[in-house]
Amino acid sequence: MKLSSKILVASMVASMALGVIGCKGKPPEPPIAISGTEVANGAKISIASFNIEQPDFLDNEGRAVKAAEGQEEIAVLHLRVENTTGSDISYKPSHFENSRNRIQLCTDPDPETGSRVDVKAINFEGASRYHTANQYISSTVTIPAGSAIEDEYLFDIPNVGDSKLVALIPGAMFGDTSGKVYRFYVPKAEKKAKAAPKKLNEENNIAGVSVKITKVANEYVEIIPATPPEKPLKYAYAYSEKPVMAVYVKIDNKSDKDISYDPQHSVAKVAGVDMKFADKPLPRVRLKNGVYGKGQVSKSNISIPKGKSQEDVYYFEVPGSKGELEFNLSGVLKVPGIYRFKLNFTPVKLEEPNLKPYELEAAAAE
Repeated sequence: MKLSSKILVASMVASMALGVIGCKGKPPEPPIAISGTEVANGAKISIASFNIEQPDFLDNEGRAVKAAEGQEEIAVLHLRVENTTGSDISYKPSHFENSRNRIQLCTDPDPETGSRVDVKAINFEGASRYHTANQYISSTVTIPAGSAIEDEYLFDIPNVGDSKLVALIPGAMFGDTSGKVYRFYVPKAEKKAKAAPKKLNEENNIAGVSVKITKVANEYVEIIPATPPEKPLKYAYAYSEKPVMAVYVKIDNKSDKDISYDPQHSVAKVAGVDMKFADKPLPRVRLKNGVYGKGQVSKSNISIPKGKSQEDVYYFEVPGSKGELEFNLSGVLKVPGIYRFKLNFTPVKLEEPNLKPYELEAAAAE
């Protein structure tokens, strides 16, 4: 899903308020050295890293969205906040603030002219709160005593030559009401490669919840009625009219809390369930109302308790040839990220299922 230019990742010119917090004119004090720290109202803050990345973008339901054209690769400032006190402290992320109240980047002043170069911050417009998988997007984050978090602030890739970059961090983000702005030198940006998609039978773990694809095959679906008959059926209830491509999934909840899972098998097109074959979308197959496939989760928003696992199967139209699949899941599990897989598919010739198995049994009894 590609966001409109109005609500997609939008560049916000940081110079609107740079003079207010110290990016214009004489700096109030020298910036903190690279790898240095500062304590703001009990919060020990530092720049953990500064990278050129291709982050995953999510909507407020945790489903994948595409970056704006030209912003697939951006600069990401990783802010570390550690609680050095003996009680909880509050941190207020500034991802959706205007330039005056958020983290900004600019160069050190030129020693001869005193001029600076501002780096445009990337912000998000509208109430949908599009964000990266690792950003904290709530208005306030509680950090327990002795704990630390890392947050991500997004910028255009700097074009500043050999000039040093300075991060300007408002103390108000940590409850400092004095108006102080903390200034940190930023290390040279390092290019960070995107994690490779997982293959068949490889675990893909996000926030302690792992997803593994155990099988990909074209097959006829054995259909199960949503309301089972009073007396168990001796033979299969029915089969799909046509073969489908079945993708078998195993989910292991290794986190410390129960998680919600909503595959929405009754809906043909679901944001967050994306399959491509040869770089083209492959439609999802929805069974008729009142039935589901054998081995398929039949309800919405089920709970997977901590320490437990859940198996499921997704159905798609069958590709016409051998090739590579790109399968992405996001939003179906309430975790911050996208499960990415690269899978091989080889079609096989299938015999039609036996719709009258009782005849074989009768013939064998003669």
